[in-house]
Amino acid sequence: RDVICEPPIAAGREIWGFPKKYAQPSLSVDRDTILGVLDYHGTEVARGTMAYKYERMSDWDSMQVLSKPSVNLKLIPDVDWSPKIAQLIQYQLRDVRVKESWRGPARLHLVPHVNSPLADLPVRRMIEGRHILADLTLPYGEVVYDYMKEAQPGSPEADVLKYPSIPIASPSYPRGPARLMNREYMRIVYESDLEAIRSLLPEDLVADASAEVVLEWI
Repeated sequence: RDVICEPPIAAGREIWGFPKKYAQPSLSVDRDTILGVLDYHGTEVARGTMAYKYERMSDWDSMQVLSKPSVNLKLIPDVDWSPKIAQLIQYQLRDVRVKESWRGPARLHLVPHVNSPLADLPVRRMIEGRHILADLTLPYGEVVYDYMKEAQPGSPEADVLKYPSIPIASPSYPRGPARLMNREYMRIVYESDLEAIRSLLPEDLVADASAEVVLEWI
């Protein structure tokens, strides 16, 4: 629940390159079943069920599962929509302290959705479910490949530079420019304190002597 808000979504995408979109995941226990549901803007796109506390897992095995290195593709365009950052970011969870860990039979249902294409990877066979409760640290990431510096033009690796944003299977926003129709504005102009304005500006920007501030609702 603590990741369904702006800070973890923005930081996850912009720093570590997690292919995040705003959605409504939930995890709950219904008697002998643990239920995970993923809603994307009111439409259910995934439903997973697992036998609750079916078979105890080794805490060591669970720690090894959580501590494996993982890699994300991080894409951030420049102001003209040319690629600005295109990197493979590796991260590895640290300080993992497992509190509970269970394994058991599981089922997964995926619903095709153009903006949440989980069902593009169909379920062929169920292997197992794992339910883990742990404290852990998400540390700094490491750039293991920089497409802007290392990918040769025309190479398969350079193909990633054509995508406007992540996740590349369903980009969070299309390539610009953006044409906005019937947008309504409320624009309020007021005089503020000049020194307060100066304290918030980078050193290379100079505040206008009028000390006017514009606040817009769009």
